[in-house]
Amino acid sequence: MCWYRKFFEVPGFTEGKKVFVEFQAVMNHSVIYINGEKVSVHQEGYLPIVVDATTYLNKGEKNSISVRLNNTDNPVTGPKPFKDSRFQYVWRALSKYLAYY
Repeated sequence: MCWYRKFFEVPGFTEGKKVFVEFQAVMNHSVIYINGEKVSVHQEGYLPIVVDATTYLNKGEKNSISVRLNNTDNPVTGPKPFKDSRFQYVWRALSKYLAYY
């Protein structure tokens, strides 16, 4: 199990817009927190996760997103073809995955 945390600001955040965070895939079990509040629990390593972050963000302030990962085998994703305890493939530049609507 491991944790990732990233601090970020939402540029151009205005009233009336929704902000979504997308992860292309997180293997296997993840819990996502925005500014300390749990917003998603996901147990499927092969599909994207999209979270509506709008109500959890602080306008004009630094925000945080934290992800708790557990990549052990589970009944949903099954065993991996090899044992790997590395988690570095999960985290990418967060700003690339913020969407505004």
